[in-house]
Amino acid sequence: MTPRPATLKDWTKGPQKTLQIELAPGRICEIRVPVNAVPRYVLARLSRRGDSLYQVTPVEWTSKVRLTKKLLRDLGLDISDYVVRRLIKAGFVEGSTIAPLVTLVDLESLKAHIERTSSSSENGFWTRERVDAYRTAFGALKEC
Repeated sequence: MTPRPATLKDWTKGPQKTLQIELAPGRICEIRVPVNAVPRYVLARLSRRGDSLYQVTPVEWTSKVRLTKKLLRDLGLDISDYVVRRLIKAGFVEGSTIAPLVTLVDLESLKAHIERTSSSSENGFWTRERVDAYRTAFGALKEC
């Protein structure tokens, strides 16, 4: 049995894989993903085991989180929050602007977009129609 790393830093020091993604038209960047990484946050349910002890059980939960520069840095994405807001406005990523200067992004949707735009996909993601939708979102953001 392989011993488990003691801390999150131990997890992320291990092997990493590099992905090239074209997250937005003409914006190709590389991200490094730790192979053995554990999530920073976990939603869990406390369940009584019957012997006066509780068991922590992770539950799957997709939610929107506040879009910030720090969030993008923590995710290893070398892009601005403005790019992600444009992707949301264009409909490529799920999210919402709940108040002026407060945008929420669905992380599962962002992850799915990254996978769709991966350079390993057979066909290029950014067709003329999609680029036009992305560019149109630029105008929509300027009006906000």
